[in-house]
Amino acid sequence: MSVYKTDYIVYGWKLPYDCISKEDLNKISEEYENSNEYYIELIVDGMGGHYLVFGIVINQSDMFHYADDVFCWEFEDLDLSLIEKGKDELVIRYAKIFGQNSKYKGQVEYNSPKTFIFSHIY
Repeated sequence: MSVYKTDYIVYGWKLPYDCISKEDLNKISEEYENSNEYYIELIVDGMGGHYLVFGIVINQSDMFHYADDVFCWEFEDLDLSLIEKGKDELVIRYAKIFGQNSKYKGQVEYNSPKTFIFSHIY
């Protein structure tokens, strides 16, 4: 059973875990792992296999262990300018993976990105 969690605030999409092949998922995960100026990441629920999250990470907590005394955020300032800075690039990259000309077209329905918070348990 997992005992760690990281909280995220993301501007992007929550997607079905199985909307992309495991091979491509690994390639894309490596490509977006903290390696771009727009803070665009692919967060994979590898333990439960329930979701993928693709978007701009506005904020993320430290990794908390459930035995820690504190395992939540206090008050955090959010840099919402990250959304404006990376919004166009985010949509381009999303379309590259899931759009009409990609091999995964039709696997997910395109809708506008949303801002949401979630706890990633692992």
